[in-house]
Amino acid sequence: MPKSLSTDLSIRKWRAAGPGEARSTGGRDGLYVRGWPSGAKAFYFRTGTWLKIGDYPDVSLATARELAVVAKRLKKEGFPNSALKRGFENCRTGVELEGIVRGELLAGLSHDRTSAVPTYSQMWELWFADVEPTLQVGPSRRRPRAIHEHHIAPTLGERPINQIRRREIFDLLLPLFREKPTTAGHALGHIDMLPRESAFIG
Repeated sequence: MPKSLSTDLSIRKWRAAGPGEARSTGGRDGLYVRGWPSGAKAFYFRTGTWLKIGDYPDVSLATARELAVVAKRLKKEGFPNSALKRGFENCRTGVELEGIVRGELLAGLSHDRTSAVPTYSQMWELWFADVEPTLQVGPSRRRPRAIHEHHIAPTLGERPINQIRRREIFDLLLPLFREKPTTAGHALGHIDMLPRESAFIG
């Protein structure tokens, strides 16, 4: 097994033998260093795929570890890889990463809290981008988008997700349960799969 790179000194001295070679940083937080023969190196979070945290040494080992610990916790809570990727691209600290992934910030650039909160459709797209590769090609992949576009998005799609109340969901789905109970059941399941911490307020 390749030796882990657990110190800043070991990362500086290491030279990758091939493009994209990966070495663990020695913890259980999913943090790796990937290197290239040119000498370039970058930190990555491993969660079924490689999510880039940032280039080394622009991002320090201590910062990368902090971000990996937060990302691992958020992943366990159910947030998709696409949300983590967006967070890594726009954060500098673990607090910022958590805020972006939970939808409290967008790229850390907006001072308008209302505009910073993602819409239902934005959160749905993030969720479906993570789920779609696991679905069988055909109706299983087409059905969730059709339900979203025809039954949910016209009413809730452009609403900031923290302003949507559970009563509105009930009122939206009740007629659908009466007319198309199977479709309504799928729609409710999709809504329930969205991360709860960034969703509905009551």
